Amino acid sequence: MLSTAKYPIRAQASHLIFWWARLGGMMVGHPILCTSDGSLVEFSWVLPRGTDPSGENNRGIRFCIEPFHPETCTRMSGGAVLDWLWSTEGNMGLIKQESMEWKNTIEKWLYPKSRIQMSFPLRRLVADLHPSLQEPCQILCEYLNTQIGASALRFIMIACDVTKLEKNRLKLYFMTPKITLKDIIYDMTLGGMLTGPLMEDAMLNFKKLFLHLFPYVENECTHIVSEPGGPPGTRESVRVMYYYEFFVGHPTPFPKVYFFMDRFSNNDLETARSVEYFLGDVGKRGKEGWLPTRLPMLKKRNGLPYTMVSFGTKPTGWEVTTYYSAEIYALERDSEVGSIAN
Repeated sequence: MLSTAKYPIRAQASHLIFWWARLGGMMVGHPILCTSDGSLVEFSWVLPRGTDPSGENNRGIRFCIEPFHPETCTRMSGGAVLDWLWSTEGNMGLIKQESMEWKNTIEKWLYPKSRIQMSFPLRRLVADLHPSLQEPCQILCEYLNTQIGASALRFIMIACDVTKLEKNRLKLYFMTPKITLKDIIYDMTLGGMLTGPLMEDAMLNFKKLFLHLFPYVENECTHIVSEPGGPPGTRESVRVMYYYEFFVGHPTPFPKVYFFMDRFSNNDLETARSVEYFLGDVGKRGKEGWLPTRLPMLKKRNGLPYTMVSFGTKPTGWEVTTYYSAEIYALERDSEVGSIAN
């Protein structure tokens, strides 16, 4: 993935050395929650709208694991692992030590020392993180107060970055069974409370991506459906996920929607083509087939490579991210397997 994104060799080497030396031992064979097929890691490619698919370092590569103790095989505290990776020993000089303040504040909110603190409200947390987050939080809360019944947005997770204050984000995740284009745009714009040129442009382009991903949609009220043959059980099959992120100094939340493509499609080639056609549709054209041809580099023993496709907004505009449950492999391994079989 680093190679196909044209990362410099030095960056590739640093990434892989850090992975082997610090993270490999925490991946001890247990399935993780963010993949539906039991794979141990989920990778993602951020495809910023301002980059050239044929250019150098043209995608942001991320990965997600759940840490397990290498001896007891039990889940480890993510906060404790992060503390270690933040230390001089753990980071190997490869992680920028900027700020753990938000992470520590959120942990105190999630795991209070007494039951009295359990009523500690979200608004108080936001104020403690940074006063400028109170305004976007108020807007989101006003919208959430209108949500009733089984179709309401259901809170599932909170997250933040570990970086300096001006770049940090607080992210609140929700799930919903409302899965028409009309419903999704309504939730992303918080019922029309999020307006302006940036949001209008984002929703115009989101609609294009939606129709590329789900070409059978006849109108804005058509429900997208789960296709048969997908992986069983670990994800709700006909839901989408959102997060709303708060940036320091910005008065409104910024939404992102996630589509579980391992549920909504059982053809990864078509999903890859849909994303590529969308990018070409908005003027981000690479060589034809540049995205689908990367899929052979994501060889799977079980299940599907794609897990999700997301569309999100930022203060600078919108971006698309694709997520994979993948086994990375070397091309020469195919010839080795063939020789053994012969």
